[in-house]
Amino acid sequence: ASFYTNVMITPAGKMYAYLSTSTGSGLSGINKGVFYSEDGINWSNITPSGFNSFSERLVMSYAPSNENIIYFLLEGTSLQLWKYQNGIWSNHSDQIPNEDSELEAFDSQGSYNMVIKVHPKDPNTVFIGGTNLYRSTDGFTTTSNITQIGGYDTENVNQPYENHHPDQHGLIFLSNSNQMLSSCDGGIFKTFDNRAASVSWSSLNNGYVTSQFYTVAISKDQGRNEMLGGMQDNGTYFSSGNGVNRSWSSVLGGDGSYCATTPGNQFWYMSFQEAGIFKISYENNGGIDTWAKVDPKGVNRENYLFITPFVLDPNNYNRMYLAGDSAVWRNDNLSQIKPFKQVSTSVNWQVVSVAPSRSENVTALDISTNSAHTLFFGTYNFMSGTPMGTVYKSTYANSPSAESEAVFSHEGYISNICIDPDDASRILVCFSNYNILSLFWSDNGGQSFVEVGGNLEENPDGSGNGPSIRWSEIIALNDGSYKYFVGTSMGLYSTDQLVANETVWQQEGIESIGNSVVTMMDYRSSDGKMAVATHGNGIFETNLSNTKPVTPEADLEENVSIALGYPNPFEDEFHIRLSIPEESEMTIHITDVAGKVIRTLFNTSQYAGDITATWDGKNQSGNPVQNGLYHYLIIYQGNSYGGKMILNK
Repeated sequence: ASFYTNVMITPAGKMYAYLSTSTGSGLSGINKGVFYSEDGINWSNITPSGFNSFSERLVMSYAPSNENIIYFLLEGTSLQLWKYQNGIWSNHSDQIPNEDSELEAFDSQGSYNMVIKVHPKDPNTVFIGGTNLYRSTDGFTTTSNITQIGGYDTENVNQPYENHHPDQHGLIFLSNSNQMLSSCDGGIFKTFDNRAASVSWSSLNNGYVTSQFYTVAISKDQGRNEMLGGMQDNGTYFSSGNGVNRSWSSVLGGDGSYCATTPGNQFWYMSFQEAGIFKISYENNGGIDTWAKVDPKGVNRENYLFITPFVLDPNNYNRMYLAGDSAVWRNDNLSQIKPFKQVSTSVNWQVVSVAPSRSENVTALDISTNSAHTLFFGTYNFMSGTPMGTVYKSTYANSPSAESEAVFSHEGYISNICIDPDDASRILVCFSNYNILSLFWSDNGGQSFVEVGGNLEENPDGSGNGPSIRWSEIIALNDGSYKYFVGTSMGLYSTDQLVANETVWQQEGIESIGNSVVTMMDYRSSDGKMAVATHGNGIFETNLSNTKPVTPEADLEENVSIALGYPNPFEDEFHIRLSIPEESEMTIHITDVAGKVIRTLFNTSQYAGDITATWDGKNQSGNPVQNGLYHYLIIYQGNSYGGKMILNK
């Protein structure tokens, strides 16, 4: 069966239908093309020669002033625009704005955003939309009469068109045919003159909430209300205030992806699609103090998941774990990355675990606190006959000797792994697909798992109308009990007990969150604050009662502890590992044998616990130094510590 279909009926009852060659199975459709009927029973195939040999989505529009004129916009082997009038086809595809034109190229993003409409009074004024909105006053017969009137800005393609937004989905003309409504990923907009030389728009999003959040992160500090949220096609927004008094402001563009915060609101991490990750600090007046792009160099962006998971290590917020293709990447010290660089970096990044097959994408990950440094991550094998999700466990994930082992596999896509912050032996794993068992629990560190979907599954085998599970949180309470939350495709649910397949889940926020798709939650144990992100209905927040504050049981030394640097001698990178008892400013210099500083690795605050700093054998100017003996000098709380290493390339 054709995967893409469309039907249009004109006021006079003329019917046009479309069937794509693209199918759900990957085979070519049997009945394909454009068809015409006047009674809905007898159909004629009117597909023109030259139509895409492989066709996907098609949108069409008749001219209200002359129903014998029909326009078709088609995505497939190529992007095509056809006009059909009185049984005669004409191909106008060459007039669609492309990379060689003066206008920004038309982009349907794989047919995600496609619209075409003809002006009610003029059959030659035709509007087409992809990421941008275009208007032609001669029916796209030539390229000289085409104007970009919406989407991205015509001068700065990284910014939206004034009072408009990218990704076009619909156009509606009002009784005054020059007045038009535009629906796109930014909501609904209105123009009073769609034929103006420069079309202006006004927003009609007056309290209309459509915020499609992928992610949310709240401040780590008790009593603070700041939060970040990443949204589909609307970037990352920052919010302060509380409840209805919250204010929101845009801080990063693109498709808002994973985000994170650090204690003291010292740094804010945010990202856009395919792991474009930034670290930002703010001044007291709200202005940006420093920023840096921190994602690893050398990874093909297209190999990342579109919304790429990462986590900051709560045992040391300068450490990050990132899902990169079929591997888990670790950055041992984000503070060493130089600010004000808008390029990916190789500083302190390394692969710490690799899935057995390149067809396994890492889709979820979490790091433990009590006890610390156990990493669980999930993969999805998209090439296997039955798509499988596999859970891996890596102990001492912060160390050079980190190794991983597979501990659990099940049909489906692992959307989230949640480790109990108070007890690392307790793990909840979410599988997001429909018609499968969706929720699994281990209370023995991953040695075994049991299904705990309970009444969220319609049938014992997971089939039926149960929701897909997107996220989970494990909340420790003061009386020693727990509360468990899961975000699903039909709302937020909770339970007080996990009793295998007898678990009873109850819906939360019926009158507020309702049946919205819950994509993510973030929870703060110090005061029970929780934020719930939905895909289409904004963010909700609450304060849970009787919650137990949980802090990492860090195995801190009473004094500075310095492990031997490695490798020594070294060729490419020398790693300095140490542990400090409390957060403080720290400086690490590299000196030559005469004591001259040739490189400062960093001079910034470091979190308590284990720390790694890396020297790449280069001086402050970025040039390689000569082979020989060098020293490292650590300055912490007024004291100095040091060691030696030999560079031997």
